[in-house]
Amino acid sequence: MAFIHDIGLNGPEDGWEQNWYPKTKTFIVRDNHCDCSFSIDFSNTDKHTLPAADQNALYCLTIPLRMVCTVELMYYEGEPWKVRIRQVEEAEAPGVGVLSARRKERNQTGSQ
Repeated sequence: MAFIHDIGLNGPEDGWEQNWYPKTKTFIVRDNHCDCSFSIDFSNTDKHTLPAADQNALYCLTIPLRMVCTVELMYYEGEPWKVRIRQVEEAEAPGVGVLSARRKERNQTGSQ
């Protein structure tokens, strides 16, 4: 089953929980327990493919480590509503599986 995670948009009226900046179409998520944050600019396109997840993506967006995902700005009645994070399946991006297989090979040969 593919990983899917939706995050609702909180505007300026939500105070410290704000994660959506409508003037610049920027989505910024902060972790409340450490100093990491994750910023996505939707001013040019409503869909992005993120690189393989690191600790910032794990802590801020809850994407499992090394998982490749797309993020898409979703609309409701013409207004930005939420951000959907969805795992990229190997069929959608064949190179992703090859990269992770190469990493596994490298890690196995390096640890011998």
